Amino acid sequence: SQEAASAPAGNVTTIRYDGESFRPDALVIAPGTTVTWMNDGEEPFWPASDDHPTHQKYTGGGFDPERPILPGKSWSFTFAKAGTWGFHDHLWPAAEGKIVVR
Repeated sequence: SQEAASAPAGNVTTIRYDGESFRPDALVIAPGTTVTWMNDGEEPFWPASDDHPTHQKYTGGGFDPERPILPGKSWSFTFAKAGTWGFHDHLWPAAEGKIVVR
């Protein structure tokens, strides 16, 4: 696990996925920050809230694109609620990370 990166509220920050792991795999952000997951791999991936496969840990929903993200494409989500939110690749659940919103 890498050192957690951080981003201030209102900013957009990017998590890159190479087909095996997320970089960074831990992120500390303020409420209102948008996180963009970028697919740098050669296969689709599906970033979503824990737990696999229901994606319901981020209460109220939305932290799930409900479809795979193709190579070279991205998906964004704005975190409104404080908390620690685990995520994973729905297509390869061993790839995981976390977002801390505070």
